[in-house]
Amino acid sequence: MPEESQRNQSSDSQLGWMMGAFALGTFVGAATALLLATQSGAETRADLAHGLEEVKKKLSELNDQVKTRSKEIAEKGRSALEEKKQVVKSAIEAGREAAKKTREEHVAELPAGDEATAA
Repeated sequence: MPEESQRNQSSDSQLGWMMGAFALGTFVGAATALLLATQSGAETRADLAHGLEEVKKKLSELNDQVKTRSKEIAEKGRSALEEKKQVVKSAIEAGREAAKKTREEHVAELPAGDEATAA
């Protein structure tokens, strides 16, 4: 399970890095386009508006991916927690049963008059 957690963290880290690199690339590209534009201001504004719409669309898609991945990780966490709770409950019940059995064995070994003091 720790290996899976490390993989999830690595995957999340890569996704964060990818989103940051994407945003940086977008800004650098937009600045370069403005500096090197050989078209009119209206055409440049239209291109930028179109580019911004594309960026919004891609960021929305990335946001959806992050939400989906977060939900998956949360569900895996809940599932793992529930499994561990069941293991602990089973261990506690097994301990109670073992204690009860041991107590019954010791009570059975007591001489006939000492049973009342053992309970």
